[in-house]
Amino acid sequence: MGPILKEGKNCWRIRNASRVAFLVDGAAYFDAFARSAAFATESILIAGWDIDSRIRLFSQEERGGLPSRLREFMKEVVRRRKTLHVHILEWDFAVIYAFERELFPIFSRPWRETKKIHFHLDSKHPVGGSHHQKVVVIDDGIAFVGGVALTRQRWDTPEHARLGRSRALMSFPSCRRFLALDRIWVGPKEAIKNITVHSTKLPRRASDHLPVVAEVNTP
Repeated sequence: MGPILKEGKNCWRIRNASRVAFLVDGAAYFDAFARSAAFATESILIAGWDIDSRIRLFSQEERGGLPSRLREFMKEVVRRRKTLHVHILEWDFAVIYAFERELFPIFSRPWRETKKIHFHLDSKHPVGGSHHQKVVVIDDGIAFVGGVALTRQRWDTPEHARLGRSRALMSFPSCRRFLALDRIWVGPKEAIKNITVHSTKLPRRASDHLPVVAEVNTP
């Protein structure tokens, strides 16, 4: 079987990274993005399924003179760097998601207060499709790719405090697909006897991540 990615066919370009790190949970990602963006000099490219200008990137009101909310943070970053421009591409979402998103971001002017931030909605996709990528590229030297978008209800820490809420929550149909169904935490790893993917019609409707089923040895 050959490689999945092919330049000019399903991707623009393939390059090797000299260093790679894995960020687990939204808190780590937001923090790493903020620290990297603060030192950008030429370009920040953000492409996402959803981008909310109101989110906080870190818990303090400001850090290093930079405000915590994404909108004010980006405005201050481009103000400090005369050569810096920010390009944001967000999915032109379906109306069913209207109550979960920042309404009409292109008209409410969160990104239109400076000519150095360029915001566009992406509607060029097949019927029923969406712009699902979550990518950030800074100065063509640092890239963030993965499953976390710069939007609300993505903040999480290794303690997973949100998993401690009451179990009286609607788990299906999956109206808010924020936590993947394909994660199981078990220790030690030898406790897992078998693990399979549950692929049927209902979980495919519930989430874009198929759930996994594990047999676990208990003491």
